[in-house]
Amino acid sequence: ISKSDLVFGKTKSLKSLQKTVRGKFQVCQCDQKDLAAILYTSGGTGRPKGVIYTHDIFIAQTKALKNLFSLTDEDIDCPGFPLFSLFTLCMGMRSCLPDMNPSRPGKANPKKMVEIIQDQKVTFAAGSPAIWKRLLGIA
Repeated sequence: ISKSDLVFGKTKSLKSLQKTVRGKFQVCQCDQKDLAAILYTSGGTGRPKGVIYTHDIFIAQTKALKNLFSLTDEDIDCPGFPLFSLFTLCMGMRSCLPDMNPSRPGKANPKKMVEIIQDQKVTFAAGSPAIWKRLLGIA
């Protein structure tokens, strides 16, 4: 690795990673009841809380969201909480993160929110009610 390929210490640049030859990706076999993640709520309406997610919960929620909102891989997501993008990315959607502190959704800059929604042609966004109140000017 050359010095120009390093960013933030030992992190490789995207350019360097593109040159890397990779082998086949080994898919991990797991039971749907196995722990997939412990996710935390944003804390936007109180103290953040940990939630246990199994693989079957992720699968069921992804399918439910896709069906409920008729989402396709043509949609573009702007999640008010970054971990929401786990679901939309699993659906093949693109995701663009807004310039905001996810632990303080009530302090989101409405101008920046509108800017990313328009610039990225966002078709789906989910987040704390505090974000949308701010965007509407009622908070």
